[in-house]
Amino acid sequence: MLLKKITATSVVVLSIVIVALAVSYVVDVYLFHTPEQFAPVHTTVVALLVGSPVSFIIISQRFDATLAREKLAESVAAKDWAAAEAQARRHEAEAARVAAEAALKQARESEARYRMLAEKATDIIVRYDADGMVEYVSPSIRLFGFRPEEIVGRHANEFVHPEDEAGVRERRQQLVSDRPVTAQRRARIRTASGGWAWVEGSPSPIRDEGGKIVGAVTVLRDVTAAKVMEDELVRQRIAADASNVAKAEFVANMSHEIRTPLTGVIGFAGLLERMDDLPERARRYVDRIIMGGQALLAIVNDVLDFSRLDAGQIELDPQPFQLDSFLKDSVDLVAADARAKGLELTTERKSPLPATVFADSGRVRQVLLNLLSNAIKFTTEGSVTLTVAYEPEEGGRLRFTVADTGPGISAEHASRLFQRFSQIDASNTREHGGAGLGLAISKGLTEMMGGDIGVESGEGRGSTFWFTVAAPAVQLETVAGEAPQVLDIPPMRVLIVDDVAANRELVSHMLAPYDLQLTEAENGLEAVEAALNTPFDVILMDLQMPGMDGLAATRAIRANSEMNKQTPILAVSANVLPAHVEACRQAGMNDHIGKPINPRELIGKIDRWTAAAA
Repeated sequence: MLLKKITATSVVVLSIVIVALAVSYVVDVYLFHTPEQFAPVHTTVVALLVGSPVSFIIISQRFDATLAREKLAESVAAKDWAAAEAQARRHEAEAARVAAEAALKQARESEARYRMLAEKATDIIVRYDADGMVEYVSPSIRLFGFRPEEIVGRHANEFVHPEDEAGVRERRQQLVSDRPVTAQRRARIRTASGGWAWVEGSPSPIRDEGGKIVGAVTVLRDVTAAKVMEDELVRQRIAADASNVAKAEFVANMSHEIRTPLTGVIGFAGLLERMDDLPERARRYVDRIIMGGQALLAIVNDVLDFSRLDAGQIELDPQPFQLDSFLKDSVDLVAADARAKGLELTTERKSPLPATVFADSGRVRQVLLNLLSNAIKFTTEGSVTLTVAYEPEEGGRLRFTVADTGPGISAEHASRLFQRFSQIDASNTREHGGAGLGLAISKGLTEMMGGDIGVESGEGRGSTFWFTVAAPAVQLETVAGEAPQVLDIPPMRVLIVDDVAANRELVSHMLAPYDLQLTEAENGLEAVEAALNTPFDVILMDLQMPGMDGLAATRAIRANSEMNKQTPILAVSANVLPAHVEACRQAGMNDHIGKPINPRELIGKIDRWTAAAA
């Protein structure tokens, strides 16, 4: 600061000296015209002596004043900054206070909401530590008769049903060990009254700052009512299943009981029909008996099939088969009925057909014959046309169409055709009989075979029924060649086992044209005894017999009879369900012949199995 004062003073003094010299010169030279009086040294010294202290004092005062002003300004600025800073701090403090109050209000409101939820909710919130000790339980525990303070501090398993305790413990261990929770989520907990309530929980782990699981929180929901309903549904389902089983067993038993007398009716009527000396009137009566028996058998088969479809017990047996022979055989079966009514029955191929396809030929034929038989039955004049087409798309599909020139079907009736027990004419004056199951069965079978069925018709313009089935084309060499069935058998010894004397007599008459040595047994015990003492070429075994049934007799023969251990045993029974046939094979039988007995099938299977055993 002193240096600045000296420097400033020097500048001022120098200026004073210069001004003093200039004034002295002007006065002495120009004003008084006495240049000899001009003394620059004297003037300079005087100026220095006078100007230096005065200038220093003035400069010092000015510098001090300036410094004072600067300090004052700095003081004022510092005061203003301090005031502004204080104001800012006050604003910040006020904002912090407002934010704190808002946060506190929000926290209180949130706490109030959660407290209200916890108090009003019917679900129970439970927090427990890693050992299972309850740390918190919501007030809704009162639903089970407890107060929260009665639960907190006690182990959770104290309230769990003994049968569910292991599952609850396993779930808690899975949770605290940070493993996926796979144990049961339902358990029974004790109520204050001593009863048990079903609850369902979904626990979530609680972790500390280091990420370690230190407990869990779960929300328990009372599912007692739902569990009771589920148990009731299970009970009803079991009852329904039992009812279906009972119904299926009843239908199967009724089928057996009806088939057994039908075997005699149809069988002996067939024997009468082949008699040469039968009077014409008697032959007509026999024909009526056979037709009635076949009609009754068809109804029994329909009822059995319908029952099995309803219970899901029908299993398909797809095999390669030749399409041409399938169509010819199917049409031949109804050709006589068409001729008897004077109808023209034709077959058309709409597109190139594969030689061999893979499907269940028996079930396809069943549907096709149902449509052909219906068309012939309801058509009084004109024709019935079967059209067959093959659609190679989607792996291959057969399409059968049966068109007739009958009376046709209204749209209202057509919509009910494929419903169970539905008939177009259910009045007492209807012309055509039937149980109303054929088309419903056909619909079920076609859907099982990956196809569909439908009708296009109108009153007065005939009807066109169609159905499709999945039937991939296969190579001809994949079909195992079947030897032609020769209805002739060489001399042999045959054991006939049946508890019904009429059935044994019927089989004996069917085999009478052949040179056979026949032995009869009326139950399983007699059959086993005969097999132990006499070698036979074939054994015809009934299944349902008193004492020892056919299955037990077959197992005994296979196990104990050295002479007949390998003898073909053919079941001849009114038990025709697939389960029955499989039971025969499991017992050691070679084949199955259903009742009523078809003589051609009986002779054919005897010939086949004795030839294979020879």
